[in-house]
Amino acid sequence: RGASLIIAARREAQLRTAVASIEKETRNLVEQTPLDLADLASIADAAGKITRMTKEAPFDIVVLNAGVWPKKYAQSAQGHEIAFAVNVLGHHALLKRLLARGMIAADARIVILTGDIYIMVSECTADFKYSGAYGGMLAYCRSKLGNMWFAREFARHHPLLEVAVVHPGVVASGLVSGEAGLMAGLNRILLLSPQMGAQTPLIAATQPRLGRGMYLHN
Repeated sequence: RGASLIIAARREAQLRTAVASIEKETRNLVEQTPLDLADLASIADAAGKITRMTKEAPFDIVVLNAGVWPKKYAQSAQGHEIAFAVNVLGHHALLKRLLARGMIAADARIVILTGDIYIMVSECTADFKYSGAYGGMLAYCRSKLGNMWFAREFARHHPLLEVAVVHPGVVASGLVSGEAGLMAGLNRILLLSPQMGAQTPLIAATQPRLGRGMYLHN
C-alpha cells in the first residue's frame, strides 16, 4: 500500500490475476515478471527484466516466498532435486543476481519463508533421491532446513542487511497433494487462511527495528 511492488511467478495466468486483484484493491500499480525458480536461465533473464522495470532503483524489501512440495521425484532444468532447486537454490541465485546488479539497497530487509517442519530432517542437499509421496515430503522438509541455513549464511556474508526468517503457520494454500473435497473442507477449518498466513511475513517485511538474524514463528 503505497509501495512500488514487483511480483514474480512461473504461472503467467495466475500472475496476471494476482496483479489485477491487488491493483483493484489498493489502486496501486503492480509490476510483474515471469520467473521459474527451477531454471537458473529463467532467473538470470528475470533479474535483467526486473532491473529494467525498476530503472535500476534498488529494493528496500525482498520477500522470498516460493515453495514446492513434490508429489514425485523430479529434477530442475540443471539437474538438481526439484524442492532444493526451487525453495533453496532458486532464491539464492535470484538474490545473488540482484545484488550483483546493485538492485538490493545497502540496508534492505530480506524475508525468507520456511516451515517448522524442517525439524524432521538434518540434511539438505541438491542430490537427494526418493520415491513416493513420503519422499516428496522429506524433500520439502530438507528444503525448509536449507532455507534456514541459507538465511544464516546470507546474513553472515551481508551484515548490513536485515535478514528475517519466517514460519507463517500451517496455511491452507493448496501446497500439499489431496487438498480437494473433504480434505479441502477440513483444511479450511483447521489451517490458517492465506490471508492469516500472510500476517507474520508482513510483520517481518514492514515493522521497524526487528534486528538482524530474526526467526519469527506464528
